[in-house]
Amino acid sequence: HYRLVLDKVVRPLWEFPSTKCLVQALADALEAHQKAFDSSGGQASILHRDISEGNILFDDNRRGFLCDWELARVGEGTSEANERTGTEEFMSLRLLASMVDDSPVEHEVQDDMESMVYVLLWSAASYAASNMNPDERGRFLSNFDRVPFHELSASVEARRMVIGSQSTVESLKLTTALPFKEVLEEVMTALRQSVLGLSREKKENIRLRLKLETKGSFTEEEVEAVAVREEKTLLAQMGTHDCLRKILKRSLLLGDWGDEKDKAYDHEVRRPGQKTRKRKGRTLPSSQASKKLRGPGSGNIVKVAKGQMALSE
Repeated sequence: HYRLVLDKVVRPLWEFPSTKCLVQALADALEAHQKAFDSSGGQASILHRDISEGNILFDDNRRGFLCDWELARVGEGTSEANERTGTEEFMSLRLLASMVDDSPVEHEVQDDMESMVYVLLWSAASYAASNMNPDERGRFLSNFDRVPFHELSASVEARRMVIGSQSTVESLKLTTALPFKEVLEEVMTALRQSVLGLSREKKENIRLRLKLETKGSFTEEEVEAVAVREEKTLLAQMGTHDCLRKILKRSLLLGDWGDEKDKAYDHEVRRPGQKTRKRKGRTLPSSQASKKLRGPGSGNIVKVAKGQMALSE
């Protein structure tokens, strides 16, 4: 399912007026992604394969759009299935690791879901209200930087550390609405479990639970069987849209977002060995330049040109 957007005025994600709008835009983009992928009516499924902050936009009603489908794969088992696609800063750990090993893997739904999480995390670090100083912000964002091939292995390990750390969201020192921090924690927990599996602490919790349930009469084989079953469930949760969709929708429906004035900020960033610079005042990705029109005095407002395929709720 898709529609053609005719001269609809939209804004880039880094202009969000509130963190709730940011979450809403991502939720709408996720729903568009699911509609395109879920094959129905005899149509082949479509997988976007290039989720990035520049490809998610929102309109004056604060609803999101997923655009720039040039790298999308239509159908399964096609010749381009194993092509490496995506924006490196938001590429899944699995795809990045395959570049290091030079062993192409098929781009799957789970890779786009992981990219969605990185868009939210990246946007939070880059633009959301926080007490991070320019050095701290620069160090965090450097974990996602595009690097030369000979540094790619270190980049993969840096990304793995961001996923694995339980203090990743806390390190952002956010001063936003509480639901935004909570939704970040939830999506990062889901990502951590789906990418890294059960932690040692989680396995110990399984052992303690079985001890209580069986009054101590469990075997190591039983513990391992339960752990394997639960780990399999966790590893599969990012393989569909459901996990991320439920987290975002629940936050939007039940969260106390307050006055919704926690807008995007033009934060300073200083990476190691570089001068301080602003995060914003930027242009749209070059892949979109021919499709987005900037009007005089419009700031970062853009128009989706006629014929541009954009999916939303």
